[in-house]
Amino acid sequence: CIVVLLALSASAQDSATWTMRLGRRQRDVCQESTGLMRLLSVMWGWVSGSEGGPCEVREAVCDDSLVTGLSVRNSATRLKGSDRDFYDFKLQCSGGWTSRWMGLRFEGDGDDVTKSMACPGEAVTGIEVIRGRVEKTDRDYLEFKLRCGRRWTGLLGLPFEGGGLIPDSRTATCPKGCIADGLRVTRGFQDWGDVDSYDMQLRCRCLDASKGEGEGAVGQKGPTLFGARAIGDTKRLVEEVKR
Repeated sequence: CIVVLLALSASAQDSATWTMRLGRRQRDVCQESTGLMRLLSVMWGWVSGSEGGPCEVREAVCDDSLVTGLSVRNSATRLKGSDRDFYDFKLQCSGGWTSRWMGLRFEGDGDDVTKSMACPGEAVTGIEVIRGRVEKTDRDYLEFKLRCGRRWTGLLGLPFEGGGLIPDSRTATCPKGCIADGLRVTRGFQDWGDVDSYDMQLRCRCLDASKGEGEGAVGQKGPTLFGARAIGDTKRLVEEVKR
């Protein structure tokens, strides 16, 4: 029975793939350092021809379960002469919120805002990220929608302005027959204009995707971790395998 369980777990891991990045217009740069460190960073970039990459990349994965919700916290603050906009993220896995945030850099003055959204009875199959910016104040805004099964939710409800411009909206969705079990966030910062950038990827798990049996509905045929089972119903599977 142990061998069977390990095989099932390995199969789920092998079928998990990350979606492509959203392809936003900002560069992968991290210009947060100041003084001598900033000067050395600029000199190294000029010599090597490299922009140095993003500030950080963080991942959160629901172990042996599915993403069923997203919580986002946001802080706008003035930091070392720059107008900064920080975001951090937390997943709901099979109906239960994880205890920790992803751990992206987050600083503020205590006026941060937290909003959460869940997919009752369904798993997340996509995410839409809407970016707004006000050049006058160097503020960068993010808003989100989730795709629950086959339907899109409304906006999460975070503070948002577009500065009169058309918001930049991008989506990442799992292929048909697949559901999300993880989130990856890439964070960057460009000092000219104080541009805070966040890019998203979903980790999609595909089981029996060729059959196209639903998209994460709980209690229906669909690609949950162990096939057509309710989300989180792994204990019953263990007992069945033992028998």
